[in-house]
Amino acid sequence: MSQRSEQAPAVSGRPVVRMRDVAAAAGVSVKTVSHVANGTGQVTDATGPVRV
Repeated sequence: MSQRSEQAPAVSGRPVVRMRDVAAAAGVSVKTVSHVANGTGQVTDATGPVRV
């Protein structure tokens, strides 16, 4: 089994942002991020405003 790098490779000089990176920053699960990205499932606004 191969090991995953903690840092995603850069594409065109920009870092790759993975769903798990977004989930960690938002304090939600990867499944929740997937639901939002794909427009599936029921996701509430309970997490509050997004802070960057």
